[in-house]
Amino acid sequence: MINYLKLTFFQLRKKSNIINAILVSLAILVVIGSNYYKKFYNNFKLNDSKNYLATYMLQVDKREDLTNEENYNTLKNIENVTNISYMYEFSDVIHSDLFKTDKFSGDIQIYNSSNESLPEIVKGTNFPDNDGYYMVCPINFYPESLNNIKYYSKKDNFNLDSYLGKEIVFDYNGYMFSRNLDDKYKFEIPIKLVGLYKNANNYYDESECYVNKKTIHDITKNEYTDLEEDYVYQINHPVYALNVSSYEEVEKVEMSLEKSGYNYNRMFYFDENETQQINNTADLVYNIAIVIIFIFIFLVFQKDYYEDKEYYRQLNVLGFNLKEIKIIYFISLLIKVFVYFLFVLVITIISMLVIKILTINYPFILSKLRVLYSFDGIASVILIFIFNVLLSFMIHRHIGKLNV
Repeated sequence: MINYLKLTFFQLRKKSNIINAILVSLAILVVIGSNYYKKFYNNFKLNDSKNYLATYMLQVDKREDLTNEENYNTLKNIENVTNISYMYEFSDVIHSDLFKTDKFSGDIQIYNSSNESLPEIVKGTNFPDNDGYYMVCPINFYPESLNNIKYYSKKDNFNLDSYLGKEIVFDYNGYMFSRNLDDKYKFEIPIKLVGLYKNANNYYDESECYVNKKTIHDITKNEYTDLEEDYVYQINHPVYALNVSSYEEVEKVEMSLEKSGYNYNRMFYFDENETQQINNTADLVYNIAIVIIFIFIFLVFQKDYYEDKEYYRQLNVLGFNLKEIKIIYFISLLIKVFVYFLFVLVITIISMLVIKILTINYPFILSKLRVLYSFDGIASVILIFIFNVLLSFMIHRHIGKLNV
């Protein structure tokens, strides 16, 4: 057996075998990559995007034939609605000097929420009541403008553990009315950080915190100081923001709104048809890649064989019989398969190390990309190799004497 291996390795030392190994490895990566893309896209877009706050939020216009209170109660009582707020009290930006560093501005985005619509709490609690000022922030926290977050790295995370259960003083102003330079319109509010929530997998919520209704109501009311006419108009002509319990329940809530005579819009529309089209395209690329790589590997095996005919002829002249030459040929096929997989493994490991380094250091946008295992793609490649090895061996066995 040792002699067979020596003879096989001697025959495999050609430069063309190394080139073939690289080409086949790249072809294998195409198959695995196309399968990985579909898995990644489904996980990133189809599954995780459905957990994005805006994908299960609706913007609803007031029914003019009902009072504000009647509108509010009607919408609140719709099944699967977990929170209702006025659009002018839906979101805001506040600042804390405690969060300001050389890297971060100390600004955070806040959203109106109820306990029913909060993300998963991993530390602390949800809002204990609606009488005080309470806040829930992400466990991976970056007190910075949403536009800048993607340029930070994971190691820049601002640890909130020491602030949990404590009041933090925030300041805010009438920035939305271009009054942020006037000290008269600068206000402060102490908000208690009661919990930390689990960050989303595919969108940037690292500077997004949730507050209870009283908190954002009082903030908004102060921002409308000396703008009573505008404030009254907002109150009398409200647009409502509805949180739905899950993405799957959005259509049910929409049907209820239509039956109740409300006009509405989705705050973020998730197009499942587009997703299905992309999946179909990924399937097509995957299937084409499977066929191409099968043909490619088969041709490589045949090319190698015919290039090595002279070597097998020499073995035959040296006294090796047909059975022994077949063994050497079969071993060479197995070694080539092993080498091809070794190339793929090395390339994959290097790629994963590069991704890991980038996600830890820079930029932060890459930390939302997750490595998913593509067992289907790997299994397909293994089957292709097994079939090609057997097919190649059977073809040349059928020819007889391996053409030597």
